[in-house]
Amino acid sequence: MERPQVPAAPTSSLLTPRIVEPEKSSTFVDLAKGIFKIAYVDKTSSNGDYFNDVFSLGGATVQNLTMGIGIDTDIPFGLLGVGFPVNEAGVASGVIKSYPNLPVQMAAEGFTKTVAFSMWLNDLGGFPSCFRLPSPSCNTS
Repeated sequence: MERPQVPAAPTSSLLTPRIVEPEKSSTFVDLAKGIFKIAYVDKTSSNGDYFNDVFSLGGATVQNLTMGIGIDTDIPFGLLGVGFPVNEAGVASGVIKSYPNLPVQMAAEGFTKTVAFSMWLNDLGGFPSCFRLPSPSCNTS
């Protein structure tokens, strides 16, 4: 099965859109085929594989980062899990063991002093910018 090219959504002016192309990476390691599964409140979902690879962000290059790649997805942009590692897709259901996500790995490798991230909460053309769902002030249709 040919892997799709998954566009990554830029989250700041420091990032430019990239395409995940495992076959072009000499460091890509497929960890678990068909095990990655996640569904969201807006009814979008993604299914695919867990993998390890090198991940670069700004001037930081994180080695051996575990991620999920959506092979079968209806999400039109790239996502990166940045929550608590025990809440990563598949961990709560026991499909995969907890692993250090990007904020945890950046702290572990010394790129940041603490495990943290920030979010830009602007309305991106209809995407909800609220945290709690359902919420009368958050239109998810």
